[in-house]
Amino acid sequence: MENNKSTEIEQVTPIQTVNEPVISSSPHSLQISILLASIIIGVSLVGATYLYTASLKTKEPTNLTPEEESYTWQNMPEIPTPPMTDPSSESYYDYGNDKSEFLKKAEEENVVKYSLEVNWLPRPVKTSFMEIPYDIENWFSRIYIVGTITNGALAGTSLYLIYSEGMGEDYAQLYAVNNQTVTLVSDWVSDVSGLPNNIIDDESKLKLIKGEHILGTALIDLEGMSNYTGFPITRVNVNSSIDIPDEELYQYQQCFFARTPSDLLVEYTVDLPFIEDENEGGYNTPTISFTRIDGTKVTGEYEVYDRVNYGCGSLCSPLKVVTRPDSDFVKTGSTDGGFELFVLKDSYDSMLTELYNQPNTRAFVTTTNGQYESLKKNKYSYEQFLSMAPILFWKDQLGRWVHFIHSEFLILAEKCKPVIYLYPEKETDLHVEVKPNVGFTKTIPQYKDGWDVTAYPDGTIIEQSSKEKFDYLYWTGWVDGYPLIEKGWVVKQKDLPAFFDVYLPKLGLIGKEIEDFKEYWEEDMKEAPYYAVAFVDQAVIDELSPLTLDVTPDKVIRVLMTAMPLDRPIKLDTPYLPETPVRHGFTVVEWGGTILRSE
Repeated sequence: MENNKSTEIEQVTPIQTVNEPVISSSPHSLQISILLASIIIGVSLVGATYLYTASLKTKEPTNLTPEEESYTWQNMPEIPTPPMTDPSSESYYDYGNDKSEFLKKAEEENVVKYSLEVNWLPRPVKTSFMEIPYDIENWFSRIYIVGTITNGALAGTSLYLIYSEGMGEDYAQLYAVNNQTVTLVSDWVSDVSGLPNNIIDDESKLKLIKGEHILGTALIDLEGMSNYTGFPITRVNVNSSIDIPDEELYQYQQCFFARTPSDLLVEYTVDLPFIEDENEGGYNTPTISFTRIDGTKVTGEYEVYDRVNYGCGSLCSPLKVVTRPDSDFVKTGSTDGGFELFVLKDSYDSMLTELYNQPNTRAFVTTTNGQYESLKKNKYSYEQFLSMAPILFWKDQLGRWVHFIHSEFLILAEKCKPVIYLYPEKETDLHVEVKPNVGFTKTIPQYKDGWDVTAYPDGTIIEQSSKEKFDYLYWTGWVDGYPLIEKGWVVKQKDLPAFFDVYLPKLGLIGKEIEDFKEYWEEDMKEAPYYAVAFVDQAVIDELSPLTLDVTPDKVIRVLMTAMPLDRPIKLDTPYLPETPVRHGFTVVEWGGTILRSE
């Protein structure tokens, strides 16, 4: 019986009465209890402090002026635009989804090349893709009729100016289209292709070099962009022994264009006489060497060209011009060819101090074993900064002050989580390469001179060596020369989800891509009550981080967001957005972003 009682007592011991302590009152147990309680209270306080601090970061100021409030983005409903193409039309000719087949057919010499004579329309007339018997609307952005061919085998054939979409490009070509025959004839028209490769003004000695593409754009497009941006189109008289139409050029935001019949335009880039570079007009940092007045030899890499958008994805590369009096500059030296270079007379001019304090340049980044680490202050003293000639000035043949920025003080930004989705029409083996102009910080799967993968129509990606399955190809990396936000939207932090819902579909993202984008960036943008947000032009993305595949996609959509945290709203002009891209055939999609530091 005693043993039974003992058993009963042991069974009921864990059940405590109201007056009995739940935890043993031994000194050792008491210390553990106090420690546990302290940990619980401490974690709670840390969590509460974190949440409170986070809420303070995103809390909007209560003393905004009505003007500041007006700077913020407001979600306004928009009326959708109905599609133009009607597949039931009798003139609709289905070329399938094979853009390459269309272009191959257009480039085949089904007609022996000859010099075309054209009855040009006074101006291009924008028309519907329905006017030509091919289903090509998904492959090209816009179309104009510009005239009628009057001689030879193509006599009576209509001449169209069609803007072709490519890897970030949007440039014009001339096509002769008649019934079900299409011929690419851009270089058959001497009125267009016959413009000189170089134009030299006999008086100013200004030299201009013809751009890469035969045609740049149409004046009607340039006028539309000018009306949108407010930048005027001016005319520049050229006194040259080389014939150009009307002996004048058009100028838009420092970009030069020669006009051909029917107001088609050919781009020209200003030649820099003291720089030997085969890629003039492209985004690069050529070397400038000069000798200072004191005899010191200076050599550095400089950014010399700006970027200007004059159409859907079309860019020109003008020199960067500042409007300032001559008295602001002092000669610093000369190039070997005798061209004088200048610096700002005032060593503390705002142009210099702002560049020195800009936290997104290379000067605020250190590199250890290939890894980049942000610094809280400029790694150069101000005296060192000035000794490097961070901004050089040159007075060009038109009397303009042109400036060049030393590469050490260009914007260096990390592109965070760009991800690449692949949507081939059938199971396809692919070699994919992306090349950020500074380098990678991380890739998934591992990048080995590119990714070798097998992609499927549903977006599934299989890495060939490991057989691992991925939803997308992931990379992060540093890029040099990243554009700052000049136009964009100021969005309240709490409105970011709605903002993304409005604009990501406009930029071409759909479904899971939008979900992935929002999941990443909404979590990463909780440091301020407002964000300045912009999207980088696709042609610029292609310069900063070229993307190539061994199988040419029919459509490439690249979305790159730039964001900067703000304590208060600032005024930003709303940017121009291109038409929403239409997916067709083999489509490649990439999105990513960068958060610039504001201080």
